[in-house]
Amino acid sequence: MKIMFARISDSVLDEEDWGVVKLVIADGEVTSQEVVQRGVYGFELFVGWTVEQLARWSHFDGTGTHPEQYNELAEAEFDGDDGAAVSGTFRDFWTVEEIEA
Repeated sequence: MKIMFARISDSVLDEEDWGVVKLVIADGEVTSQEVVQRGVYGFELFVGWTVEQLARWSHFDGTGTHPEQYNELAEAEFDGDDGAAVSGTFRDFWTVEEIEA
């Protein structure tokens, strides 16, 4: 099992305006999804998606549109105090191998 976070960011709004969802990945697919922070952009229902579909989602290129949007993923990091999963650094263009690692 792996925990990741997804967000849709853009070139206009601030971080507090971007939604974040927590994803649980097991056996090559997303098994659960939980909204961590509501934002201006709605999310797909990721449950049932394969890691290949999730990797493709992270390759969305909004260059040239307004606002430029970015589909980003982050691996979970675990808080030392209570062990809670928090998001690491968000970025786009993930590979299947990186998601499965």
